[in-house]
Amino acid sequence: EIDEMKTIFSKYDVDDSGHLTASEFSDALQAMDYKYSQAFTVEIMRLVFDTRWQHKQNHLVFEDFLNFMSEFEPIHFDVVDKIAVKLRKHNNSSNDDADIIRLLQYVTFDHGNIDLQGIDAHLNHASATPPPPPAPAMIALQAAAAAAAATQPP
Repeated sequence: EIDEMKTIFSKYDVDDSGHLTASEFSDALQAMDYKYSQAFTVEIMRLVFDTRWQHKQNHLVFEDFLNFMSEFEPIHFDVVDKIAVKLRKHNNSSNDDADIIRLLQYVTFDHGNIDLQGIDAHLNHASATPPPPPAPAMIALQAAAAAAAATQPP
């Protein structure tokens, strides 16, 4: 796993400087299927690196990457478990990893707390979305049937 992380770190260290900016760091996490928003990721980095954040934000070395992951993974797994529960409550029978990864982007960080309300809003909106309109071929068929019915005697 460390070799994979080194590979990803190197891939996003585009200038071979040995460090990542916060944005590059967020992109590297995205590549590892931590599909959180960049704003969320930066807030978590700010929390993990605490007083060192001002210095670290544009100079994150591989050791910082490993330290971040060791502190962040338990939080991530907790979020994943909570999303799985939300999916079950919304009668989503698939509840697979792809659904969970897709929903990570709606997780926010509010006043020091992880906020999952964006997931609820997205799931509620998705379940309330009306079905798509009929395909053009179906509309043409319905129009033809209505025209034929109109021309038939009563």
